[in-house]
Amino acid sequence: MKKYLIFSIGLFIFTTASIAQKLNKDEINNLNSHVYSELQKEKDVKVTRQTKQGELSSCDIEFINVMRDFASNKGAPLVIIGNLSLMYTKGKNIGYLLKVTPNIADTSSGKWRVISPTYVAMNVGQTKTEKYRVKEFDCENGGKCMAFSDPTLAMTDLLMNNSNDLNNLEIKLAVSKGGTDIGFKLASLVSKEKFDSESLKYLNCSIEVLSKHGKELENLKK
Repeated sequence: MKKYLIFSIGLFIFTTASIAQKLNKDEINNLNSHVYSELQKEKDVKVTRQTKQGELSSCDIEFINVMRDFASNKGAPLVIIGNLSLMYTKGKNIGYLLKVTPNIADTSSGKWRVISPTYVAMNVGQTKTEKYRVKEFDCENGGKCMAFSDPTLAMTDLLMNNSNDLNNLEIKLAVSKGGTDIGFKLASLVSKEKFDSESLKYLNCSIEVLSKHGKELENLKK
């Protein structure tokens, strides 16, 4: 999901590293605007399936959003990479893992800087999912990770009740302490046709995981 680096290395680093110290405020803003505009095409939502020893174990919604951070970084391009994984491990309950990794363009060095958000939340419409959250930690490669436990499948039902629920799946984050929250729905990142197609893939993958391990999950509840 880091294909945007092909463009950023080719344009951003080459342009900025060589002339950043010579640019005035307006020129830096124009450069940020150009990079932001070019990166718009990289917005994406994609569903992938993960296996362990040949068995389906995880359904992942991967996403890329591109924004500008005027609140904390003077309008610098901000690329948010993340994924939401439904996971099942033998002998354990269904769980979810949310990863959110913001990358801010640093015009002084011509590089991308990974940020650990000071706040991350996931909502489905007006319903917050924090009551299912059991752990929050810094991801191995930067960003913020959150683990959710779903022993009663209430969170799963929230996400799978019908396809429109995924249309209301919203990510919120703050990239600096006390900073303004940034919020976006995954459905806003791609065309309706593309999102509907990926939503169906995710729902079918999730149903397959639940069906495959249904008896084991029932035994865990006893």
